[in-house]
Amino acid sequence: MASTTPGPALPPDFHLAELSGPVLVGYLLHWGLFGTLTIQIYLYYEAFPKDRVWQKCLVYGVYTVELVQTILISHDAFANFGYGFGDISALTNMHFDWLTVPIMSGLASFVGQSFYAHRVHIISRSWAVPTLILAVSLTSTIGGFVAGAFSFIGGDITRLNNRRTSVAVGIWCGASAFCDIIIASCMTYYLTRHESGFRQTRALISKLIRLTIETGAITGTKQLLYYYDHWFR
Repeated sequence: MASTTPGPALPPDFHLAELSGPVLVGYLLHWGLFGTLTIQIYLYYEAFPKDRVWQKCLVYGVYTVELVQTILISHDAFANFGYGFGDISALTNMHFDWLTVPIMSGLASFVGQSFYAHRVHIISRSWAVPTLILAVSLTSTIGGFVAGAFSFIGGDITRLNNRRTSVAVGIWCGASAFCDIIIASCMTYYLTRHESGFRQTRALISKLIRLTIETGAITGTKQLLYYYDHWFR
């Protein structure tokens, strides 16, 4: 049964949509992107049936993490706009956000960035850059775990506006964005060095470079925006 306890009083000039709107858009975007990921998983299953077992476990493992994350986010969405409809405290409560956002996202990012570090090692035949990628990615993941711990202890987003949480979020998002930029830059650099006289091969390399730049730009920008939103608002 829904709680009828009134939430905290709001300032007269406060618009509830300023708090609930971004949360709702975030839920919708997550569900849409999860649908895109599901299609990508199906295409991977159809196109690469002979991939190594560890690669399949990696892909399907990340998808499982995303599935669990989507289930928990759906629970939070119903807690905010179902049982907690009209209750301001339901919108500010952390629910499972402490787990789904910094911890699970940080874990999925670490797995993906580690895989790219492996690819960079294959292309460059060196351990210098892959080691840097792994170090930065691990730093980001630890920052995400710490931010998740602070969020769990706080229990409410109104209690997270403090220096230690901001530093943890800054390390998490900043290091993740930096790692994505390193990956995109190095993949682009090493792919451009593999010039080929075959037209089809050059076209394939150009597509890989474009995809690498686009993916790195999107993921890096996403982390920087999240960091900016938390630090400066």
